[in-house]
Amino acid sequence: MNYKYLDMKNILNKITFLFFIFAVFALNSCGTDDSQKEWGIAKIYMPQAAIFDGGITNNYPVPLNNNPSTKNYDIDTATNLLHIYLGVYRSGLQPLNAYSVKVYVDEAATNDALAGISKGVALPSDVYSLPSEVAVKDNERQATFYLTVDLNKLEEKYMDYATKKMVLVVGISDPSNYSLNESLSKTTVIIDGSSFLPAPKIVPGGDFSAGSEVYWTLRNLNNSGVFNPSVAVIQNGVLTMTFGAGPVSGNIAFYQPINLTKGTKYKLSCDFSSTGGAKDGKFFICISTIEPQTGQDYDMTVGIFTTIDSWQPAGITNAVSGKLPQIGTWQSGDPNIPNDPYKLDKTTGQFSPPTDGQYYIILVIAAYNGNVSTITLDNLKIEEI
Repeated sequence: MNYKYLDMKNILNKITFLFFIFAVFALNSCGTDDSQKEWGIAKIYMPQAAIFDGGITNNYPVPLNNNPSTKNYDIDTATNLLHIYLGVYRSGLQPLNAYSVKVYVDEAATNDALAGISKGVALPSDVYSLPSEVAVKDNERQATFYLTVDLNKLEEKYMDYATKKMVLVVGISDPSNYSLNESLSKTTVIIDGSSFLPAPKIVPGGDFSAGSEVYWTLRNLNNSGVFNPSVAVIQNGVLTMTFGAGPVSGNIAFYQPINLTKGTKYKLSCDFSSTGGAKDGKFFICISTIEPQTGQDYDMTVGIFTTIDSWQPAGITNAVSGKLPQIGTWQSGDPNIPNDPYKLDKTTGQFSPPTDGQYYIILVIAAYNGNVSTITLDNLKIEEI
């Protein structure tokens, strides 16, 4: 047996063991000393500025990951107020003394942030509120405050924001104690409109409720001295269109711009009624890319249209009540054009726009030395199928 080898092995084992004991002792001694120290730098910051990507962008999406475990907002169902969680935090192990900070909105930073956010819009100033100051008490490290958004007002005044990302940069400043971590002193709040607002109406004001007139334009196309605002009036929740009694020659359009998407299937519907008694007159609804012009008859064949007139057996010479386009004809463009760009299904009324972008929905009444009966419309809408 090689005793020299065994002795050397035993010596190495003892050295390793002693080194291990020394290392453990040294670590314990170091830990005990450090625990008595105040380490770390006392800085105030907004945790939300770092929660998304560690503070690289300071972005704070709402909802955050759309996950219940990371929910960063609350909605008061009684008032429909959206409360977005924000806060302040003080780092370091120093004694926890009271402090306060000012809260402000950085409009310049908000505008800068919009450039990098698809479908970004600034959160309107008339729909939100923030505290002006946040205070943290002695023996506390942090405090929560809220960016409160009035969803009712947002839906009422900015209904198209349902497809937008609403952006607001919220910052803290002027600490009463300690200093700020400047890189995390601002949070870029990005609210996903589709998570909190109903899908926008393609035809806003199509219910003809009070205030819906702001969406519509009345235009004189070709009249013989009979044009006045009373030819199209929104009142008592409906739209009424008439030239009044007597033989007249008149042609007016009541219309608004709408946005449609290429390849998407849509369907128009509308409650329609007529008192009857019309002579040499017609009514039509048209969807087209061409805006009506003052002094020019409107060519409905440039788009898709539904019409009901005094020459039809079941037309507006008679009292009519029902749904358009079911009670009227439904056509697409010029019948001499073989390829229909709108891919209109004349049975169901479904259509698909040939291009993305702005179209017009146009309501026209016309009389040719005759009259148009009193026409009433309600619940005019275009729905995505």
